[in-house]
Amino acid sequence: MFDIFNEIIGTLKQNKLRTSLTGFAVAWGVFMLIALLGAGGGLMNALVNNNRNIDVNTMQVYGGSTSKAYNGINEGTWTELKEFDAERTEENYKDVIDAVSADYWRSDTASFRDMSSNVGINGISPVHYVARDRDIIAGRKINELDIRLHRKVIFIGDDAAAMFLPAPLDSLAIIGQYIKVGHLAYKVIGVFQSNMDADLMQMDIPSTTFSDVYYGSEMYSIIFSYHGLNTEKANEAFMKQYKKDYNNAHGYAPDDDRTLWISNSVIDNLQVNKVMNIIKTMLWIIGLFTLLSGVVGVSNIMLITVRERIHEFGIRKALGATPWSIIKLVIVESIVITAFFGYIGMICGIIACQIMDSTIGQQVLDIGVQRMYIFKDSTVSVGVAIGATVVLIVAGVLAGFFPARKAAKVKPIEALNELK
Repeated sequence: MFDIFNEIIGTLKQNKLRTSLTGFAVAWGVFMLIALLGAGGGLMNALVNNNRNIDVNTMQVYGGSTSKAYNGINEGTWTELKEFDAERTEENYKDVIDAVSADYWRSDTASFRDMSSNVGINGISPVHYVARDRDIIAGRKINELDIRLHRKVIFIGDDAAAMFLPAPLDSLAIIGQYIKVGHLAYKVIGVFQSNMDADLMQMDIPSTTFSDVYYGSEMYSIIFSYHGLNTEKANEAFMKQYKKDYNNAHGYAPDDDRTLWISNSVIDNLQVNKVMNIIKTMLWIIGLFTLLSGVVGVSNIMLITVRERIHEFGIRKALGATPWSIIKLVIVESIVITAFFGYIGMICGIIACQIMDSTIGQQVLDIGVQRMYIFKDSTVSVGVAIGATVVLIVAGVLAGFFPARKAAKVKPIEALNELK
């Protein structure tokens, strides 16, 4: 085998330009494959990260508007969620619903010492965190005891903490302090990592306290966790029935499906997974076709090489060389070209992925209510590297097989005649 490699290297040195151009096509194909897979992985990791705080089996219900006139109610009338809707949800769907949270929201002015700002106040119960979790930096979240005792406690974002206690002060020192919201003081029990727009910082207080302070406020949404609805069809049937029951309770048309807007994490995740699978498949197809162009180039070069060395192969066979030894020589030469330049392309692709991760991978898109990553961890996994290695080996074999078979069929007498 060592003699074969020495012979191959000698052959390649005699055709440096041709080998380099062919190798560049292979390296470019592998580079594009790795770079595309890295970019696709970064996009998919960003999607997963942006939805990491959404529980798999939750629904969040919002008010909508009527799409048709019915029972004296005009088309386009805005619908509202009421306290009894949350109670009815918990009572009527006991077989699938685990827990329900009635969520409220309104803006108010929060102040601490000489600092003040307009903020968004969320009146929630602990079930809210099942569906829309918070990344705790310090302290704790709203709990059931806060709800039962109507405590005046508040859970704030790190952006608010940093505003009230700016550097060089430790913003976490605000835990245990009292923030004034409206005309009442609330004790800070924790700080979470904020994903919200800095122009409207978010703060959580117990839903019972919210009802006491902002009596008559409109309910923002109903969140509930559930079980047993394992398919997209089952989830859609449940949502259809839920809307029908809501419409009957409020006097809207039973078949009006726009009176409520329901965010279903299961369906959202299924749709995201479909998109991710489509993206992954398309990236592999594009990358492999790009690599294929390089492989075709290698195969063409090997055909030319076989043509140039046809007399050599004839002499080898005349001296007793077997067809397999000639096939092995050509295939190994093809694998060497594709593997050597392929790994150069792979290394360049990995470097490109690292550059993407350190540049656009650190950028955050602010959409007003959430800060989202565009790319995250846009690097290739070990599995992808192993897969690319297998692709290189297979590509090298395929690129050399047909020229090798042609070389093996050379008859000694024809090769010697051609030599003359």
